[in-house]
Amino acid sequence: MVANMSSQSLRRPSACRHSPLFWAAVGLSVGIWLASWLPETSPWWWGLGCFSVWLLWASRRRQPSFAPESGLRLAVLCTVLGGAWCAALEQAAREAPDRVRVRLRMLPPDASLQLTGCLVDWPEPAVGRLSFDVDVATLQSTPSAAPVPARGRVRLVLPLTRPEQVHEWEQANLTPGDLLAVTATLGRRGRHANPGSYAVGDYLDWRGYDAQGQVIALTRLRPTASPAGSWLKKLRLHATCQLQRDFDARTAGLLAGVVLGSERFLDATWSDAFRQSGTFHLLVISGSHFALVAGLIAWILTRFGIHRWAVALVVLAAAWSYALLVGLDPPVWRAVVAVSIWQFVGLWYRRPHWLNILGACACVLLVTQPSNLFAASFQLTFGAVLALVGVAAPIHARLRAIGAWQPKRTSPYPPHAPRFIRRLAEALFWRPSAFQARMRGEPVTYRLEKSPWAARLERLGFGDWNLQTGLRWAFGLLLVSTCVQIVLLPLNLFYFNRLTPGGGVATLVAELMMSVVLLSTLAYFALLAVFPPGAVLVKWLVAGSVHWLVRVAEVGSRWGSWRVPHWEGWGLALYGGFALGCLLLVVALERWQPLAPPSGRRHRVAPVMLGAALCVVFGWLSVAPPRAWRMPPAGWLRVTFLDVGQGDSILLEFPTGETILVDGGGQSDRGRSRLDGFREDRPDIGERVVARCLWARGIRRLDAVVATHPDTDHVGGLIPLVDGFEWGQVWHGPARLDDPVFRRLVQALDRRAIPRQAVGTGQRLQLGNVTLTFLWPPAGAVPTGTNEDSLVLRVEYGRRTFLLTGDIEAAAERQLVAQPANLTCDVVKAPHHGSRSSSSVDFIGATRAAHVVFSAPRQSPFGHPHPEVVNRYAALLPRAAQWHTGRDGAVTFETNGDILRVETYAGRTGVW
Repeated sequence: MVANMSSQSLRRPSACRHSPLFWAAVGLSVGIWLASWLPETSPWWWGLGCFSVWLLWASRRRQPSFAPESGLRLAVLCTVLGGAWCAALEQAAREAPDRVRVRLRMLPPDASLQLTGCLVDWPEPAVGRLSFDVDVATLQSTPSAAPVPARGRVRLVLPLTRPEQVHEWEQANLTPGDLLAVTATLGRRGRHANPGSYAVGDYLDWRGYDAQGQVIALTRLRPTASPAGSWLKKLRLHATCQLQRDFDARTAGLLAGVVLGSERFLDATWSDAFRQSGTFHLLVISGSHFALVAGLIAWILTRFGIHRWAVALVVLAAAWSYALLVGLDPPVWRAVVAVSIWQFVGLWYRRPHWLNILGACACVLLVTQPSNLFAASFQLTFGAVLALVGVAAPIHARLRAIGAWQPKRTSPYPPHAPRFIRRLAEALFWRPSAFQARMRGEPVTYRLEKSPWAARLERLGFGDWNLQTGLRWAFGLLLVSTCVQIVLLPLNLFYFNRLTPGGGVATLVAELMMSVVLLSTLAYFALLAVFPPGAVLVKWLVAGSVHWLVRVAEVGSRWGSWRVPHWEGWGLALYGGFALGCLLLVVALERWQPLAPPSGRRHRVAPVMLGAALCVVFGWLSVAPPRAWRMPPAGWLRVTFLDVGQGDSILLEFPTGETILVDGGGQSDRGRSRLDGFREDRPDIGERVVARCLWARGIRRLDAVVATHPDTDHVGGLIPLVDGFEWGQVWHGPARLDDPVFRRLVQALDRRAIPRQAVGTGQRLQLGNVTLTFLWPPAGAVPTGTNEDSLVLRVEYGRRTFLLTGDIEAAAERQLVAQPANLTCDVVKAPHHGSRSSSSVDFIGATRAAHVVFSAPRQSPFGHPHPEVVNRYAALLPRAAQWHTGRDGAVTFETNGDILRVETYAGRTGVW
């Protein structure tokens, strides 16, 4: 009995001995996660705890009574404390008193500042603008204030939309290392703050920036010599310009992303196809690029008989040169670290274990930058690798072993598996012809009972090119796609609200085409350098491979992508339950040994059943989340004024369960395309702001949509929502079909057969106890193409009233004031974003509102809300609370018809 116990105790840590780096990465991840959730603690306490545990392990490990399990527990605890220590050190460095991010907290948000600092690298060109990084040395809040020392890197954008701006930039002739004086607006908050919004501050931290902003004025104080290695970035700029000269705008933009890592020239139409097919990640530099280049170089050098040390050095030099060329962004850094670790392991004649390689990469990335753990690309990359190598590969290997089994000394017993699985494996992997050929050369022959479909499929074809081989490959692709989709389900829902059933297959096919694009483009640049006439022969291959890559994305997008709401806050526990179920199934898969002798087979059904139950229950709650869990409290009306920048978007959630969206925001430059058909891929307000908020609220269906005004900043964002949500009907005011934005909306509605109706004064709708009344414009009014066509909607619930005014101006206000009873309200949306052409004295007085909402960005290009209008509201309605979506984020009002309470995304609350 003692012998059995000791043997079991020695066998338990075997999995950890084979992959210690993987489990070290898991421990680091747990420690980083704990440090982010626990109250802020000094790094010295975490470091002291880690060092104490290490001393305890070092002092006890040589004692005869020290059990391996105790050492394993201490090692796990040490890595957990080490991860928390690294996270605390990173946070302490970011919160140093002289950091830019800390000094910005003492200043008004997005205030105009003067800063001095060194230009880090060559500016990156984009359509109509330039982006560059500056290492800050001093900050100055006002011209009269003294500059204060500061440190940190900021990302600045210089607009080049006017000829004089382009001329000034060309005259500056800046080079990396120059000392600059810049007047800019700096901030850490994103442009839009709504439920479901992305944390821009976390993204900046992950990229190593303290803040981002826009340049107002720029001066070079002192030119300096360019730092070593800057010629690589300049070479990248020349390569980008060369692509734009030799190819059309769409092809050049895609090649700049795939080969040079620049996403700033992507075409919007092509980018949408890649997003819908789940292959957008291929348009930027990723690990597959480095694996392909490194593998190709290693294969060529090995064929020439070069020593492995020389091969490794050449591969490492090529990988790091390519990384420095395209920029050491986090995805590139992650990829080059993986290639370097793989090469170093191979130098010592060791066969690398995939878990150890993965763990080593994760350890390096987490120790150097612990915030990587919370980055979407980090999670998706390692999740995909775990799905491929940790789930799909073991399943495929076990099925192959079951199907190809024949009696051997190492596996004398038939495989232990359900009949269906055994028959499927035999049909795919059993080769009757090879078995019969072997039997003809054996002195003793025997016959095996296998699935008859193996012989039938093998006969349909020529030799190895038969139907069985084709089905085997198809099954492998389907298995990989399914495993990746299942493992990455929570991440795809949380970050993209998208499920792509064919995304895995489309990604694999697109990866092959991307390899052709990458290699042919690199060959094109090489020929341009050594033999320019030969580059003409490769140019057609580059253009053709890009064409087929885009075709793969377009076909994949037609396979369908389901848009699904996501969970936030406490709802993330549902994703955790699904992940726990997947973990139990993976553990059961690792323990499943179908070719083991009967005495070694363990029949543990409980983990499998529990894991499957967790996956089914929490997977269903993730994919089809109940709307009732995120509806307003029973009997309450919720009205949310979304932060959409320069525009309007208001979400109404009724006590009876219906939802109505009033406008959807938009951008005036989103629909502009050039003569060659190129349209820059820029963030769309409807898709990335409004839709994200709707998904966070669990909304799949909009019972009605109100388009108050055909301007882009009201209805432009509605167009991408047509395909993402179920629409009941659309109400709009007088509008001309020759208006380009409104025409695009009508075409999208007609494509989905969504009914629309023009409404006007006097039309009413009753939803339970909530009454909606349109006050303007007059029914049947002829469209004028001005702001006077805007709809005005009055929402009444009990003794509480909301007045949604659209973009009406003084002329419409004068006619509405003639019926002041219709204007009295508790909450009024300031007409036309607080413009001076609206909010007349009589109109403000007629509303007698207790709350005024200005829907405008923090820095409106039109000066909205105008200070004169803000002061007018304050003078005429001195007790009214003023809410500004650009300052407060989304403003949410909830009422049961009596009590009115308000909460903003920035944290301001109140009850009236």
